[in-house]
Amino acid sequence: MCVFFALILSSAAYSQSEEMTMADKDGISNFLVEERLANDFYLLMNEKWDIPLFNKISNSEVENLMIVQNIVDTYGLDQYNDDENNHNLQFEYLSLIENGNESVVDALLASAMVEEMDIIKLDKLINATSSMELVDTYRLLKKLSEQHLRAITIELDKYGVDYIPEIIEPDHYKSLM
Repeated sequence: MCVFFALILSSAAYSQSEEMTMADKDGISNFLVEERLANDFYLLMNEKWDIPLFNKISNSEVENLMIVQNIVDTYGLDQYNDDENNHNLQFEYLSLIENGNESVVDALLASAMVEEMDIIKLDKLINATSSMELVDTYRLLKKLSEQHLRAITIELDKYGVDYIPEIIEPDHYKSLM
C-alpha cells in the first residue's frame, strides 16, 4: 500500500512534465479495462471457492485499479473505446471464468493465466513507451503480477500440481520461483 501512495504522490510531478503519446493513452486506458476484468475474475473465483488467496489477490487488484485509474484521471483520458479489443478481452476472461468454475485447481490454473497475460501485456507496454511515469507504473504492476503468479504456483503445489507456464518464457518463470 505504501508503494501505491508513493506512486500517487509522484504522478503530479510526472504529469506536469510529461506528455503522453496517443499510443501511451491507448495503452493505459486499455490496461484499465484489463485490470477491471481481472478484478471481476478474482471476485468471482473468491465467491465460488472461498480461498484466502483469491481474496488477497482481489484486494490487490483493487489497488492496481486505483493506480491505473489515477493515471487515467490525472491525464483526463477517455475510457478505452476499442470495441473489438474489449470484446476479445471479455471473451478471454469469460473463458477463464468458465474454466475456473470447474474446480479449485482449474480456478488456480485460470488465475495463473490471468497473471501471465498481465506480465506479457505489461512487458509490451514498458517497451512501447518513453514515459517514465508509465514505465514506473507498469514495472510496479508487473512485479505485483509476478508475486501473484508465485503465490498461485505455491497454492497449486498444495494440490499436487506442478505449474508449467503457458505464455511467459520458462527462464522468466524460473527466475520468479
